Amino acid sequence: MLQKTAQQLYDWLIRPLESELANIHHLAFSLDRGLRYIPMEVLHDGEKYLIEKYTVTTFISAQFTDTEDRLPINPNDTLILGMGASEVPGYKPLPHVVTEIDNIVRDDRANDAKGIYPGAKFLEKDFIWDNLWTNLEDKKLLHIATHGEFVPSSQDASFLVLGDGQKLTIEEIRILDDYLDNVHLVVLSACETAVGESFLTDPKQEEGIEINALSFYFISGGAKTVMASLWQVDDASTSQLMQRFYCTLAKNPSLTKAEALRKAKMSLLNNTSLDCESSASNNTDFTHPYYWSPFILIGNGL
Repeated sequence: MLQKTAQQLYDWLIRPLESELANIHHLAFSLDRGLRYIPMEVLHDGEKYLIEKYTVTTFISAQFTDTEDRLPINPNDTLILGMGASEVPGYKPLPHVVTEIDNIVRDDRANDAKGIYPGAKFLEKDFIWDNLWTNLEDKKLLHIATHGEFVPSSQDASFLVLGDGQKLTIEEIRILDDYLDNVHLVVLSACETAVGESFLTDPKQEEGIEINALSFYFISGGAKTVMASLWQVDDASTSQLMQRFYCTLAKNPSLTKAEALRKAKMSLLNNTSLDCESSASNNTDFTHPYYWSPFILIGNGL
């Protein structure tokens, strides 16, 4: 059923343009309404997924797409703030969050030898609002691994879960505007962070009304790029994808963020390992698109 639908979408959206795409390697989609919540990478030509042929990114609008900013070439010049919660009362445990953060963030405050990018990390009950906004100022990367929830039909009710059980609301994300201008990439390693709502997905709404996804408020607040998810994601595969993305990006500075994410996803799709020490071996089969396709790159994919 998935591939049948994916082939139909490919025939509508891509096949009429195939002759024009012969020398193209990167596709950037500006989507609206229902299409915004379909990962274009899963479109299928009958033999291959779109991700096997192209690097894919998404942008909201030209207004929120900064194509000038780049990450530093040297990973040691790229500071990261990593925050995550694996055990929060009232929520399902996320046992892979701590490993994910530990393998991505090398905490300079603790003489931490592990991790890909230098910076600071706050886990469990240390993942609180005050530690978020007070540590963002000099960071190029912000990685948040926790539970997220999209609340339909309510403009400001969606949230991320902090380590103390409090909610990181859209109102608080808006407050971060003064601290996000220097942030090049925000990774929301959580559920439904790219999901919004329009009159098409909720017939009760009047035409033209849009409830934006959590990711939108990081982009509109000044972050150049956001990686966010389209559905309830799997904890183990998400952890693997994130670790592989960061280590690929750090070890291949000539790659764009979109290319690094594609390589990470392809390794799950093909059930192959990458030459990345931080990507812990895992024998679980994550080849189905459910595992590798929910996270999309929004904004500056370069």
